[in-house]
Amino acid sequence: MNTKPQIIFTTPIFEYPTVHGPSLRIVNSLIALSKVAKVTLLLTKNSSTKPSVVQEFARKYNINYVTNPNLIISSLKFTSIIDLLNVFQINKLAKKYSTDIIWLGYGCMNIGLLKYFKLLKPKMKLICDTDSVQSRYFLRGLSYIKNKTLHSKYLRLGNSIAKSEKIMINFADITLAVSEVDQQYYQGICSNPKKIQLLYNALDIKKYVKLPDPGFLHPTIILTGWYGKGSPMEDGAKWVISKVWPLVLKEYPLAHLYLIGKGSTSTIYESSSQNIHVLGEVVDMVPYLTNADISVVPLRFESGTRFKILEASASMVPVVTTTLGVEGLQLTNETDILVADNPSLFAASIIRLLKNKSLRNRLIKNARTIINQKYSLKVVEKQARDIISKYICTNNLREGTKC
Repeated sequence: MNTKPQIIFTTPIFEYPTVHGPSLRIVNSLIALSKVAKVTLLLTKNSSTKPSVVQEFARKYNINYVTNPNLIISSLKFTSIIDLLNVFQINKLAKKYSTDIIWLGYGCMNIGLLKYFKLLKPKMKLICDTDSVQSRYFLRGLSYIKNKTLHSKYLRLGNSIAKSEKIMINFADITLAVSEVDQQYYQGICSNPKKIQLLYNALDIKKYVKLPDPGFLHPTIILTGWYGKGSPMEDGAKWVISKVWPLVLKEYPLAHLYLIGKGSTSTIYESSSQNIHVLGEVVDMVPYLTNADISVVPLRFESGTRFKILEASASMVPVVTTTLGVEGLQLTNETDILVADNPSLFAASIIRLLKNKSLRNRLIKNARTIINQKYSLKVVEKQARDIISKYICTNNLREGTKC
């Protein structure tokens, strides 16, 4: 690429400052893209973030933030017609900015836009971003969901999203996967493996510096995430509270478990169990991450790669997780992280870290090195540049205009 390509980045969800994993994916992808392309940001749904805050973010990273008053953004009815009308509106912007690529954040939420763009504007290059294999998120949960109504909902959603994923990869020029595990899944349902490329979840690592302690009682074990009804974090938190935490307290009666994140205060976590603290949603996770002694990620179903593990490792905090929790991340059990899948081994791993300072130091040093090497913004910047130059701005994938 002799000149930077022009990209319109659309997303139905934009949160800044970021706390949740999917929002971190969007924001950090935008930051990396701004280094390799001229980016125009277009929000396709009403954002909870104030326009002035979005504008501030855009200015900071030299991104062109535009609003389109003709974009239809708030209706659950007539979605096909709305998607069609919005394609024409976005295409007007694409002509205005001589756009080479439409980059669709939350790919599975943009199937309508994707289909109509490819049908009406077949020469426009379309990149669909994913933060996971969303169908797996629901289908993997079926073994753990006891509520019949919720079980039926997860089954219905999982099967429906699996169909949408096939549509997505067939219409998009490139579908982005966060890990080799997700890439393998998408390649298994795609006729052209080259159309599935890697764009890792990544962090702006310099953000994760130690801040004043938020008032923790130590030793502090944190469990962070979104605790929605039927979510992997709700399941994991219940599992830790009922099965793991009593075993930890037998050995370490002064240990403290903190549940941090949206939804934690409105569910079963207001517990009378000993030394459990429920903090709810916080504005900035960094003070909590950088002052914790251990982070636990007790996931039994999920998909994608876990920002909570990346963030803890960047914050120099050792992590105990499950086999599924570390899925897709290039972190090794006993070298960079501790992995355990049953309550006794999970509790034993926490206790080992509390007792063994040299083990803690070795794990956090190794994990931080991996984060720097594999999951920094520099790595994603290079991945994005390679994807654009090799598969979009050439005819390696199919004939089309060159950037």
